Formats: sequence, C-alpha cells, structure tokens
Amino acid sequence: MPLVSIIVPIYNVEKYLVECLESICHQTLADIEIICIDDGSTDGSVEILRSYAEQDPRIIPVLKKNTGYGNTMNIGISMAMGEYIGVVESDDFASKDMFEVLYNIAKEHNADVVKSNYYIYKSIPNEIKLLEALKNCRYNEIFCPIDQQEIIDVQPSIWSGIYKRDFLRAENIKFLETPGASFQDTSFIFKIWIYAKRVYLIKEAFLYYRCDNPTASVRSQDKAFCICTEFEEIEKVLNQNVIKRQKLEKIYLQRKFNVYMWNYNRLEGQIKEKFLKRFIMDFSEYINQTYLSEGKFSEKIIADLGKKIFND
Repeated sequence: MPLVSIIVPIYNVEKYLVECLESICHQTLADIEIICIDDGSTDGSVEILRSYAEQDPRIIPVLKKNTGYGNTMNIGISMAMGEYIGVVESDDFASKDMFEVLYNIAKEHNADVVKSNYYIYKSIPNEIKLLEALKNCRYNEIFCPIDQQEIIDVQPSIWSGIYKRDFLRAENIKFLETPGASFQDTSFIFKIWIYAKRVYLIKEAFLYYRCDNPTASVRSQDKAFCICTEFEEIEKVLNQNVIKRQKLEKIYLQRKFNVYMWNYNRLEGQIKEKFLKRFIMDFSEYINQTYLSEGKFSEKIIADLGKKIFND
C-alpha cells in the first residue's frame, strides 16, 4: 500500500502539465501513487500523460469523457490505495518535499487532515509570493474544527494538505458531481471540517498555486450560481446533525456571506445583477433580531449585508 495517493485532475492543460508531473514524480517521498485522471481533454494533455506513465510506473493514467471536476475527483478518491490522499491541480506544482513532510506529520499525530500554507505563483512575469492563508489559525497542535472554528472560514485550498483515506471513506466525504459546475471544493472542505476530529496545521508552504491561467474556472462568469449549489449541499449535511448545526451555524453563515460577497464582486454586468437578487433571497431570512440576539449572525455581518447588498 502506498503511503500517499496523489490525485491529479487534468483538462486541457498541456501548457502546464509537464511542470506539474515533474514536481510530483521527483518527490522525496518515493512510496506514492499518482492517479492522473484526464477529463476528456482535446489538446495535447493525453499525449503528455501517456509519455510520463511509460516512464514512471507509479503513474496511473485514467482517460474518460468529460464529466466534470466533481466526478473526476470522486473517481480518484475511490481508486486511491494510499494511507493518505493529496491533490495537485494540473496547472500547479509542488515542492519536492511536500508529501514527505505532510505525511510524516500526519503519521506522528495520527491526523485526519494536515494542511499547510501555499505560494501564489505567476509565470509571466515570474513572481512567487507566500500566502499565509492559515495565519489566524493555530499551528503545530492537534485540534477539532468544531472546537476551533477559525479554520472553517479559510479558503478551501484542498491541494495544500493531505487527508486520511479511511477518514474520507468512513464519513462518505465526496465532491458534488454537478456537470459543468465550479467551486466544488467548497462543500468538500466544509464536510471535512464538520467530521474531522484531528487536524494539524503547519506554517510552511509547499504548493505553488498558479494564478495566471486564463482558463481557470475561477474566472468564469458563466458559473456564477455554482457556489449556491455548494452551500445547499453544506446545509443539507448540517441539517442531518442538529448538534453540529447548532455549533457551526454562525461560522457557516459567515462563511457563506464571505463567499457570496467574493463571488458578487468578481462578476460583471447582467450576471452580477442576477446574482445580487439570489444573494438577497438567500440571506433575507437571516436579517432579523432573532438571528442577531441568538448570536447566529454577528453584528458586523448584519451591517455588511445592509450596506453592501441592500444599498449597493
């Protein structure tokens, strides 16, 4: 059994795929499997993948028709044989010691999840900047997210950590498989924080997150409402456990508001106006004294809603 299974979802990334695979194949942790799943690429990605699979027997190539990111990731999780599972997006790349460091920490602390910070990377001009996404959280100690909820309002960045395979499967944590959707890491990581009991964070960074890929889904205006579907999934899971719902409701609402606001601010034109109507509809029920007095919504969030939504 490999120590870590690394899932690499691939779709039309011939420009970046070699750099990604090189960084994984040369990891200092040799006992890994590399599950590369091509989601129906129409460029030269498949040829690159086949070439690397011929050179490295640890690479498991999977070629399929285009069914979307969620389905691709779930196939990877179901195939994984490693003790832990990691993800490297095919337009990103990793430091050579990433999975050795994360795995050793996970084993030492019997962690469900180990997460690190990451680098923001631009190729033209060449820029690398450390993003300390976890700066408001606690480093170097085991904790349960329900008891220390700062981690829940951090960007998903699922590729900056590793996850115990048995934990994911025991809790049936999967991605939504909505065809053509984006932001499917949103509900996935929230489900992890709902169920994980042993999480460990470190300040170091290993993953280089490429932010100048013009085809990245985060840039798509057409998928403005995908984020709403993700939060519907989170709410569905929370509603299955009354106690966890009560403990997590405030941070859930704050997270939902922050993500909706981010989404709203990146949109333009008519789609921005349409999303604003959905934004108002999804949050109108929370704008009352009951939610405020019961501490389910902070005064700051209420003020932001009034200022940035209803008076925009």
